[in-house]
Amino acid sequence: MIVTLDGQCLEADFTSADTLQALIDRVRAEHLPDRLVVSVAVNGQLMLPEDLDARLSRPPAPQDQVDLESGDPRAIVADALRQAAEQLAAAGRAQQEVADQLNAGQVAEALERVGELVGVWQAGQQVVVRCCALLGEDLTAVEYGERPIREHFSELAEKLRELRDAFEARDMVLLADLLHYEMPSLCQAWYGLFTHVADTIAGHAVGSRGEIELP
Repeated sequence: MIVTLDGQCLEADFTSADTLQALIDRVRAEHLPDRLVVSVAVNGQLMLPEDLDARLSRPPAPQDQVDLESGDPRAIVADALRQAAEQLAAAGRAQQEVADQLNAGQVAEALERVGELVGVWQAGQQVVVRCCALLGEDLTAVEYGERPIREHFSELAEKLRELRDAFEARDMVLLADLLHYEMPSLCQAWYGLFTHVADTIAGHAVGSRGEIELP
């Protein structure tokens, strides 16, 4: 069996690996004390997430070639947070469009988009949770605007409850007002927050009170 890591062939004998997961765990333990395996290819075929879970539990064949690529966990986290920031920036612009739809009486189309926008916020919160687990650090303790992020999360949860209550009550006037006047600025604030945490993780922290404009 041939095993490569970041394009370099590893000399150890991996034929006794019970499963692909065991092989990866061994490579991590022996060669990647401070890095993560970020991609796996078997015989030139990149394993997609939906295929990898099933493949991990099976043993590689002796004639297989397993190619692994590693990445810096802090860089991975910073990139994930920046992507979440960009999604929130786009959501901020979209929320004003949805408010215009509500005011124009295009209720069905607008309400469908409201659900999508709430999904963006939920995904952003999940990114923070996963990044905390990946680094083994509590990122919610990072300060932004002279307050820890966990306090910003509390405010966000309250605002999302207002949005949900207006949605469930079918109060289109209140929903449109929230989407037009309050949620875009909240998106801008969280764009800045995510960007700040990403810079902090990557070792290029900016001032917590710095103004960061949407792209």
